[in-house]
Amino acid sequence: MRNDSLETSKFFAIISVVIAHYISSQFIIISPVLQRIGTFGVPLFLLLSGYFYNIEKYGFIKFFKNKFKTIIIPWFFTGSLVYIISKKDYKLLELVEWGEWLLGIGTYLCYLTILVLLFLLFSLKFIKNKYILMLLVTVNLISLYITNQNEYNIYSYLNIFNWIGFFSIGILLKNKMNQLFEFIKNNRNLLLLSSVVIVLTIVISFEINYSGYFSEFSFLLEIIGILIIFTLSTYEIFNNKLIKLVAKYSFSIYLLHFLFFPIKRILPHNEVFEVVGPLLIITFCTLFIYLFDKLLSKLKIGQNIFRMLIGIR
Repeated sequence: MRNDSLETSKFFAIISVVIAHYISSQFIIISPVLQRIGTFGVPLFLLLSGYFYNIEKYGFIKFFKNKFKTIIIPWFFTGSLVYIISKKDYKLLELVEWGEWLLGIGTYLCYLTILVLLFLLFSLKFIKNKYILMLLVTVNLISLYITNQNEYNIYSYLNIFNWIGFFSIGILLKNKMNQLFEFIKNNRNLLLLSSVVIVLTIVISFEINYSGYFSEFSFLLEIIGILIIFTLSTYEIFNNKLIKLVAKYSFSIYLLHFLFFPIKRILPHNEVFEVVGPLLIITFCTLFIYLFDKLLSKLKIGQNIFRMLIGIR
């Protein structure tokens, strides 16, 4: 049975991702709160990827052939485009640096490296045993603790064990997601209020200096953040065509949003635009994708290629 709230949740998840890449750390209260909100999106996308993971349905070859078309090609095309544009001086292009950029070493593309590694790892049938999945969630917690106790760096984002628990939870929720959303919908006001209070209390009390992916409370708060997004996704006000369009384009927005970051230079730098800025970037990005796709459709030329290159699914 189709769960529309899951699709809506991608809308909030991509907002979280763009916030994470947009914000500064200059504002005493709002910066750590926004940094924490910015950690909700990637874990949710990984959880959804685990939930929808269906390699058994297609087989290894067919599954990865499809992922090559829907993930690898847009990943390398848009990643290369952003890299080349960001260099400004084409004489400075370096093959090794280019490769590191695409692999996500110090860049936003680390999510895709982790995602593909998870797809490969979970192609092993025995790993999807529920007890092993629960063990992997525990491994995730231990890995985050070790990362927190040591000096985390750009390679911490490429440590698969810092993320594997979210993918595992997604698989564990197969056949249970509709019941979860039924519970959320029946208790959503209380759940939303209590979850927001818990997040704000912990961030303001313990995470003023750092509220990112590798804080002491990261896993707990990211799970609560996912619950907040799921809860928001059940409200009818968010069940509309515009939000579903952004949700549909969420992967493409992730791939392209850095191309719209020059807008930040002309926007005011204050607390209000720390929130408004990411929403504007998502708006412009969505408009570009929608209008260009419609133009190519009308011209009857290159629409399928365009969709493949920027990851429209």
